[in-house]
Amino acid sequence: SEFSFMPDQLVSICIPAYENAVFLKRLLDSIVTQNYLDIEVIISDDSAGEDIKNALSDYEGKLNIRYFKNIQALKTPANWNNALDKANGDLLILMHQDDWFADAAAIRKYVDVFERKSKIDFVFCRSMAFDENVPDKLQVFHRKILADLQNHPEGLLLGNVIGPPSNLMFRKNVRVRYALPYIWLVDVEYYIRLLKAGHQYFFLDEPLVS
Repeated sequence: SEFSFMPDQLVSICIPAYENAVFLKRLLDSIVTQNYLDIEVIISDDSAGEDIKNALSDYEGKLNIRYFKNIQALKTPANWNNALDKANGDLLILMHQDDWFADAAAIRKYVDVFERKSKIDFVFCRSMAFDENVPDKLQVFHRKILADLQNHPEGLLLGNVIGPPSNLMFRKNVRVRYALPYIWLVDVEYYIRLLKAGHQYFFLDEPLVS
């Protein structure tokens, strides 16, 4: 059986922050509502000021937050990697501060897949655009890319069916990190290396992240 029950898995939500505490608070509010409780929040702050740090006082006693201030801004994507590398969790998710969980059971749904399928290394969901009435539904062309992703990861160059990093949760044994030379294709290049390294995926056909 591929069933593998792993109780009390710590989920690390890794947030590379930069200014805009309003966006961050929307994300943190969506984490507070999650019905899965074994969560730590990692914040790697590239901001010059203290707005991000000051915003965290509202979440004392509500979230387990570990805050790291970068004396010199690391910038994208080094700040993404820094947030991931600070994590202690069994499962990690890189959440950009302008994204948020659209479903109170989102984390639970991700974790359920890892508990049921021991061979799966990463799980991603269907993304949802800012207008919640217009979900980003995958077209037939994109479905074909998704169906053959394991054998032909380069298909992501035709259509990024995985979406933004915030859609993806992975096991701590996945050591692939984002490559510094890439900017606009950094996530696609990362996914291709993830698949070429042999990491198996599962697609949750639900818009869990906005």
